[in-house]
Amino acid sequence: MPLPESGHRFRDVIPHDGEPKGSRRLGASEVPVFDQLERPHDSWLPPWQAQVEGACSNCSPDPGHTHAPAREGISTLGLAGTESEVSQCLDEWTASRPGVQVETVDLLW
Repeated sequence: MPLPESGHRFRDVIPHDGEPKGSRRLGASEVPVFDQLERPHDSWLPPWQAQVEGACSNCSPDPGHTHAPAREGISTLGLAGTESEVSQCLDEWTASRPGVQVETVDLLW
């Protein structure tokens, strides 16, 4: 998912000239970075941003508690899709994670 400040949407078509202008770390790998030549058309998938909060210390887990502990504080998630797809995705995701709560969901553009 592109960062909001890029102005791009998930699955935008962005041609470049193939000449790397630098590199960035992606996990344990180094990946090339290219200059954008143009953006012939935008993806049809609307970009969304969700703020979620949660930690295991905020719930009372039973002995069957199996999910990985959520991080403390607010996390930002990037999502792409229709409003109903994003809502369903977040509902299903939080249903399996006790103590995780969606604070806000915003359409970016």
